[in-house]
Parts: sequence; C-alpha cells; structure tokens
Amino acid sequence: SSCICAHLHILDLQFYILLDKDDKDYNGFTHAYYQDFPNGVIFFKCHVDANAEGVISFEFYVDGENLDRALVEKLENQIRVIELNKRLNKECITFITSYFNYVWDVTERL
Repeated sequence: SSCICAHLHILDLQFYILLDKDDKDYNGFTHAYYQDFPNGVIFFKCHVDANAEGVISFEFYVDGENLDRALVEKLENQIRVIELNKRLNKECITFITSYFNYVWDVTERL
C-alpha cells in the first residue's frame, strides 16, 4: 500500500500545481506528509476482474472499516477528482502487458 500511497501523493501534487487556487477547495484532499494514517491498516484496495474474453479490469477503492469517516470521504473525493481509477487501470494494464511481452521475448529466444 505504500507504493500506492506514494502514487496518490504524486498525483495529488500534480493536481495542485495544475489547479488555480480559486477553482477548488483543498480541504477535500489528503496530503501524504501531513495526514495521519493509522499504522498497519491496509485501506487502499483493488478488486481485479477478468472476463471470458480475457479483458482485465481493476477497481481501486478505500476500505473505510478501520478509518475515520472524514478521512474516508477525503480519500474517496481525491480518488474521484483526480480520476485515479482510470489512471491506475492504465498503469496496471501497461505493467501486465510489459510482463507478457518480456515472457514472450524470452521464450522466443529459447
């Protein structure tokens, strides 16, 4: 989850840079350095689905069971506003296809 949190933080900074200060209220976002997150709680999760045609999709979500409701709302808002599901879906597909391309490359050489 730390890798995902770092990714969340980077995207949130990019969003702040691109956003005019008068456009949005920053109170609806978290900041990885200043937000207190509970230790040992895995709260950013992913549901992976593959259909019969081989199409894989990923749905990232916040499991708020062990989190303060205000923090859950901020995280969900941030994920929605910066379109994190769309971005991470693309990255997951890129990662998976690069792995298969590597395996294909290696087996062709054998």
